Amino acid sequence: MIGFGNRLINGGPNNSVRAWRARQNTTCPVEFASLSGLRRGVSLVAMTDHAAAVAAQISAAQPLPETADELCAVAKDLHVRSSDIHLGVRATVPEGFRLGNAGNPRYRLVHFATHGALSGQITGSAEPGLILTPPKTPSADDDGYLSASRIAGLKLDADWVNLSACNTAAGGLKDT
Repeated sequence: MIGFGNRLINGGPNNSVRAWRARQNTTCPVEFASLSGLRRGVSLVAMTDHAAAVAAQISAAQPLPETADELCAVAKDLHVRSSDIHLGVRATVPEGFRLGNAGNPRYRLVHFATHGALSGQITGSAEPGLILTPPKTPSADDDGYLSASRIAGLKLDADWVNLSACNTAAGGLKDT
């Protein structure tokens, strides 16, 4: 199993407690290595390109500290190694690419516990996708958004992919 969750984002003005809880919950309560001293965030200064705008929008989403509990519970039940659970600063697009492009058949279960976005919900993207931890310096390769086409390009030989996220079974946005 490989898992991604509890991406570190700031949320809006009413999410400071949830953002704080998310930053405290970046390790599993078993033998997992500590990441609690690490911080990740997006500077809202110099928003001059598309990647920065996407990363800023992602950073404003509601934090989900409970996703760490979910992933850790599954990992404990399945006796998963700590290096295979990517919480907080490790729940990133490049980490997904690194593991997905290795074509590593040992990951028979892939578990994403995060926000799902519908087509058009993320600035400038017509694709649905998953929200992960945005980088400090956004780029075309990493803006914190794992779009459907990026997911389709991953070379995972998984038997089961668990999308524990809002909007994962939804269609596109409806015109009103």
